[in-house]
Amino acid sequence: MKKILIILLSLTHINFYGQQIIEAEYFWDNDPGEGLANPMITRDGMFNSIIEKIVAPNQTVNLSPGLHKLGVRVKADDGYWSPVYYKVVAKNLDFDQPILTSPAYNHNLVDISDSITWQPDNVAHKYHFQISTDPTFSLIDDSGTVDKTSYQFALNHSTKYYWRVYATDGNKISVWSEIWNFTTKPNLNTLVDSITIIEAEYFWNNDPGEGLANPMIASDGIFNSSIEKVTATANLNSGLHRLGVRVKADDGHWSPVYYKVIAKNLDFTPPALISPNNNYDLAGINDSITWQPDNVANKYHFQISTDSTFNTINDSGTVDKTSYQFALNYSTEYYWRVYATDGNKISLWSETWNFRTENCSNEISVDTFRLNICEGDSILLGNAYQTQSGVYYDTIRTINGCDSATFTTYLVVNLGYNFIDSIMINSGDSALFFGNYEKESGIYYDSSQTVSGCDSISIIKLTVDPTHGAPVNLRTIFIQDTSAVLRWDTLADVISY
Repeated sequence: MKKILIILLSLTHINFYGQQIIEAEYFWDNDPGEGLANPMITRDGMFNSIIEKIVAPNQTVNLSPGLHKLGVRVKADDGYWSPVYYKVVAKNLDFDQPILTSPAYNHNLVDISDSITWQPDNVAHKYHFQISTDPTFSLIDDSGTVDKTSYQFALNHSTKYYWRVYATDGNKISVWSEIWNFTTKPNLNTLVDSITIIEAEYFWNNDPGEGLANPMIASDGIFNSSIEKVTATANLNSGLHRLGVRVKADDGHWSPVYYKVIAKNLDFTPPALISPNNNYDLAGINDSITWQPDNVANKYHFQISTDSTFNTINDSGTVDKTSYQFALNYSTEYYWRVYATDGNKISLWSETWNFRTENCSNEISVDTFRLNICEGDSILLGNAYQTQSGVYYDTIRTINGCDSATFTTYLVVNLGYNFIDSIMINSGDSALFFGNYEKESGIYYDSSQTVSGCDSISIIKLTVDPTHGAPVNLRTIFIQDTSAVLRWDTLADVISY
């Protein structure tokens, strides 16, 4: 475990150009928050450089067998924590992932005493299963460990269940299988004994909703019993169609939909798929699907979907050859199928196969920037306009879903400065500011730039005091004996000597 942590931090520190790492921490699976995880120490005992090799003080981690997520982050000398670097760590995983076989994925009307089954592992001799009504398995309805590749359950009627399996030898385990689901049958005995059918309806392929489908007619003309014979008509194109039927009871509730697949004009053999092989991993995103030719049909219709039920179609079309080159996304699981046609009649769908496309081969480039803006300005970072100092991240993705570049921006908001001052002068004097001599009361402005390029505004309020240094009006000069008397007026008052 020590070796893994050293490698992780060699990757993590690349975002801290020009800074020193002063702290590091790690956690398993759940992030407790910045500064709250397990502390780590440097190999040399001090955090004093840009690049540090760090390890966990306790190198033995008590983890249960399975997959665990290790999270590591470091703190720079500017006080900011790095993003968390995650690594999935497997403990005691030495067996292949089990492949589920039955009940089929999303299967309906499963008997409440049926069995779940899966393919055997060549080495493991035990299997642990879980069955739950919750797809996250937070509540377990049935679970256990068996030494065979099946388990017969006893479940409730009219209930949707999810299930999964892992292989084990009692110590080491595999990863969990895929999660499949099925729905059990309703209790028909209870339904028949307690209800009377008062209405029935049907639809083809797409369900319009309860009470909105095509009405059905009872064979005797009235709905008045628990079992009724009903009739319906249809005008269908060639191919496979799904007939849905439901009835309404005298308590006002509609039954679940009963489905039946109907084939029309099916004269060709379902195509046999060739490649990519079923469950194939790491198919190229521009690879091709191929199938064997039909001796009579001259066209083929294909569907590719990320949904095994093909409710959502990612790519489809009709071609006159036995292959099709696709353009898909990286790291995605796809399902595909094909039917043969001559433009009128068709075959049944082929088997449904699946493959997973290759992981993105582009290395993620990481660039770090330092930007400065002035107070009151904003800049677009992290898909939003930012006005506060901080660290912001942007990731640009390619059209096929690959990460192409991650940008880390350290944003500093520089403050502008406003200088406000008041000055008082005597009447008749003047003051020099902003390059001019001013002698009248008023408010004067000037602007300049700080060393960081932001605006700096100076405001000076000038007040002229009329009672000091006012102009003199000489009124009287006369001499009496040996004394001289002068009399004058200021703008404010009269002073005599």
